[in-house]
Amino acid sequence: MSGAMMRLAPSADGLGRIARLLEEGTIRPDVATVYALQDAAQAWKDIAGNLPGVHGMSPSGPGAARRRSHGKIVLRVASREHEIRTRAYELYLTRGAQPGRELEDWLQAERELAGE
Repeated sequence: MSGAMMRLAPSADGLGRIARLLEEGTIRPDVATVYALQDAAQAWKDIAGNLPGVHGMSPSGPGAARRRSHGKIVLRVASREHEIRTRAYELYLTRGAQPGRELEDWLQAERELAGE
């Protein structure tokens, strides 16, 4: 077994080029699973269950034979305010993008997300 150390120094220009390629669909990330940030512990358990000997954890138990084929594990980091803002905007668009009911949209989005 061997390893190599890599050190990356991303630049704003390089990250901007990558963002454009993603937006254009020229490149696509290979995502296996997306977890909410609060589910990071479960994400780690799922990763450890698929890799032998990760930090002293090895696959065992009923799902040990199961292997994920490939892909990144993503932790979705979104504030509650961002989620509310996004849903309020969806409500705004749904009713024809007519201004004047922003507070109503915001409160409706809060109610919907509180009932998850």
